[in-house]
Amino acid sequence: METALINNTRVFPKEMIAGYKNPQQAVSFFRRAIAETNDQNEQGGSISAWLERQFPIDQYPERKLPNGTALSGLEFTLMGLGIKTRSIPDRGIWSSHIREFLDSENATVNYALFQEYVAVQQTVIAPLGPNFLANVVGLQVPFTGTGFQVPVFNPSQSDRQMFRIAEGSEIPLVTMPFNTKAIRPFVYGKGLEASYNALRRSTFTVEAFGLEVQLVEMQSQLDRAHAAVDVAINGDTQYGGSTGAATSVNLTTLDPATTAGNFTAKAYNAMMTRGHTNNGWYDWDVVVGNEASLAILLNMTGLPNGFSPFVNLPAGPNSPQNVAFVREAGAFSPLHMIPMSTVPANTVVLMSSRWGIIEGVEQGGKIQERERVMSNQMERIYMTESIATGVWHPGAILVVNLGA
Repeated sequence: METALINNTRVFPKEMIAGYKNPQQAVSFFRRAIAETNDQNEQGGSISAWLERQFPIDQYPERKLPNGTALSGLEFTLMGLGIKTRSIPDRGIWSSHIREFLDSENATVNYALFQEYVAVQQTVIAPLGPNFLANVVGLQVPFTGTGFQVPVFNPSQSDRQMFRIAEGSEIPLVTMPFNTKAIRPFVYGKGLEASYNALRRSTFTVEAFGLEVQLVEMQSQLDRAHAAVDVAINGDTQYGGSTGAATSVNLTTLDPATTAGNFTAKAYNAMMTRGHTNNGWYDWDVVVGNEASLAILLNMTGLPNGFSPFVNLPAGPNSPQNVAFVREAGAFSPLHMIPMSTVPANTVVLMSSRWGIIEGVEQGGKIQERERVMSNQMERIYMTESIATGVWHPGAILVVNLGA
């Protein structure tokens, strides 16, 4: 394997890249980098991982930053080519323009580097909004091929329990079935189109372009969160799985003394303990609903004067019992509320963010698109990801009907 350290002489990015002088070599460069790192990167290899090998940090201390972190292989290479991806105004450093990927003497191989830069931005969760996906998907796992096999394991309480055993006696065994169900994946995609000449003439900076890509990715995260909540409510049978609609309970079942739309502390307590059954021990830490439904929970409209902590409490102002009541009512409970307009009216979905939903992410799903774009001189940049969403532990999801 070629290395940037040749005959104990350090070779920097510009010198190494100089050997690639035509579009065919750009694609060859890309394919080689992917192939040589395919064994160490679950996304199917990457140019950045390949560059990490070419410029190991122990031999290239220039990669180290004052704060103790280090430039990635891609960042170090782009810096060596004079392409700055970030602005630091107080140091007088400004992000380069996109055209610097195209107008340099190494523009052909920079097609590959630009596509790698775009791919990296898709993995960055920009501070543009809350990441709801991380709260509603319990586990993300990679998959390959045309389908995603969700592991199904619903043991009884005795299957999960460890028992006290006498010394020398046989240890109880449980066989984990590891049944699976096939979930049909869907492709989420977006294309950004610009002519070759428009990109060359553009004064758009690399950093600004990266933020635009991150904005698209943030929207994708939100769309996937909505899809996950849909699966939580209606089950994954709609996508080829075997789990139907989630367990549902009416508000008046939680508290027979209340009426529809009037949420009470008793209903809250009954709701929060619903996950503690022989089917599992799940603590709800996420609740999803539209704004009106969440307001019913938050305001506890079934209480006299609503629910105003430390003011209108059943025990009266300044009573020592108030603290206990407020805790039981959920004001200090780690219940993360997520407003989603797509959740049906008068419905809230309680989930254990660790166990409820599983999501498959296709390995190497972006590789082919990046290669195709390089071959066509970046007139279009495609961002795609293949996702499959299924129910992992049905007992970790509960739907509450506030209107009945």
